[in-house]
Amino acid sequence: MIEISNLEFQYSDAGFRLRVPQLSISRGEKIAIVGPSGSGKTTLLMLVAGVQVAKGGTIRVGNTIISSLNDADRRRFRIANIGLVFQELELIEYLSVRENILLPYLINRAMRLDASATEAARDLAEALGMSDKLDRRPARLSQGERQRVAICRAMLTCPDVVLADEATGNLDSKTANAMLDLLLSQVDERGATLLFVTHDHSLLDRFDRTIDLAEFDVSALVAGNR
Repeated sequence: MIEISNLEFQYSDAGFRLRVPQLSISRGEKIAIVGPSGSGKTTLLMLVAGVQVAKGGTIRVGNTIISSLNDADRRRFRIANIGLVFQELELIEYLSVRENILLPYLINRAMRLDASATEAARDLAEALGMSDKLDRRPARLSQGERQRVAICRAMLTCPDVVLADEATGNLDSKTANAMLDLLLSQVDERGATLLFVTHDHSLLDRFDRTIDLAEFDVSALVAGNR
């Protein structure tokens, strides 16, 4: 599903470098990604999503070589095929919960916002216990509720790949496990591949395997969770 070969990436302004000679992730695998701050966990997700561009090597997601696409094509591919859940959630405060969930359709004209998309958003909201809050703004939600909205949005397009970057990092242990239950259930239901960055090693037994980026060739001259 995801094939990375001879990957090289560098932040020229920060002195950070990441090299991944070979990494294969099968369709439907649920992978935890760990490593110390500065080891490239977020960077790896951004490369797979096509937000960042590698200096060398190839990244293949399904039948698409992400590293060979131009910026516009990477963006279209990402919106249609990759679900993103981040620690800061990136909800748009002036949109309702319903509109935040439907955001992939609102920002990509190639995707038709029709009755089936609206129904899918409503079904996801119901599955994650948010159906009674579809008209609320994010400011009126708890942190756990905001997290559920982010999961709904990530799963709306039935993505082949879900990338989660410290998605439970702002939650207490009980809520974090509940949110992970919801995410894993949605991923399993759709047969999606999950890459989940975490510092919480108590969650690792929930995944098929763990990838420690400290095992790859990483150098950094500055601190920071890249």
